[in-house]
Amino acid sequence: MPEKPPSRETSSVRETPQEAEIKALKKELRLLSQEMRKKLDIYKKTADPDLEQELRDMKAEAISKRDRLRELKDPFQTTLRETLGKTLHADYIGAFHDGFAAVYKADKLFFIDTKGQPLSKERYDDARSFSEGFARVEKDGEEFFIDTKGQPLSKERYDEAWDFSEGFAKVKKDGEWFFIDTKGQPLSEKRYTWAKSFYEGFAVVQEDDEYFFIDTHGQPLSEERYDGMATFSEGFLSVRQGDEFFFIDTHGQPLSEERYTWAKNFSEGFAAVQKDRKWFFVNTQGQPLSEERYKWVGNFSEGFAPVKQYGECFFIDTKGEPLSKERYDDAQDFSEGFAKVKKDGKYFFIDTKGQPLSEERYDEVWDFSEGFAPVNQDDEAFYINRKGERTFPYTE
Repeated sequence: MPEKPPSRETSSVRETPQEAEIKALKKELRLLSQEMRKKLDIYKKTADPDLEQELRDMKAEAISKRDRLRELKDPFQTTLRETLGKTLHADYIGAFHDGFAAVYKADKLFFIDTKGQPLSKERYDDARSFSEGFARVEKDGEEFFIDTKGQPLSKERYDEAWDFSEGFAKVKKDGEWFFIDTKGQPLSEKRYTWAKSFYEGFAVVQEDDEYFFIDTHGQPLSEERYDGMATFSEGFLSVRQGDEFFFIDTHGQPLSEERYTWAKNFSEGFAAVQKDRKWFFVNTQGQPLSEERYKWVGNFSEGFAPVKQYGECFFIDTKGEPLSKERYDDAQDFSEGFAKVKKDGKYFFIDTKGQPLSEERYDEVWDFSEGFAPVNQDDEAFYINRKGERTFPYTE
């Protein structure tokens, strides 16, 4: 569903819709980050697979919100949209994607190009941004796709439709899911209880209580069926049969004969697995990174992974060697060359050499994004740069 304009009753009279949305997004991101941190603390103690999936979904939501925030902060887009908004007397104009933006006016939506010209005379009850040359729209309770000329992809209407991904879109009709291509034709005659969008050439589908993969021809990857599965990452994915997890490749073949009590996706050539209540990493040959076992592990990012052992957190490299002798109360994945760590109740950043970014310590910190990281110190929120210097306030 597209973002709706902020309420006129709650927005400042002097705020533009873009400014109000930026303000709202910052607040949503901060609250989401706080909630993720709480759930992550619980996950470290329980390794609950359902909770990990929830964390993945929350991370995806955060990425989407950050992307939206970057679009709104783009000076060209902001100026263009403000100008067009005044010209069209629009209540709200979304970000441009593939050369088009959704306009919200008089409780209806339509699309315009970068010159402010309507894509067509059609008006919709709801609409999403263009993706891979198509936008999904809703009218009279039905969803369908339009192309960049404003023409419907086909005469078909659906109960639910998702954006195109790798040339296919998943749609729902009469309670069943299936895929259509960019001509509006079904990928196959098969219908499923549930389905995920295509990713790295494959899509997860469900028939009754069993899961399996199909390729871009609609063919099952193998005859195997699973009780649960993730998505492909770096050529492998973890699947579950009963209470056991293991990895399969893009041919449906097991990576090894090893079975685990839990397994995460591959990241930078390694996947975290759990066995006998201990965590460790395996490589793409299914071999353990080292003989070390940990209480908890994160994911490899920028060549390092946070781990917890004997109640202390630290980082290891792709050879299984510690980054430094330093130990922390908490540690998170690296992002843009820095990782968040916690010690003696305070947060700070370290670089890929294990050195603190600065002597400053904070009550709360968030990941670096485009060279800046928001932090909170003594109830004051502001951004720091990659030198650890305070730059500008972080306002909700």
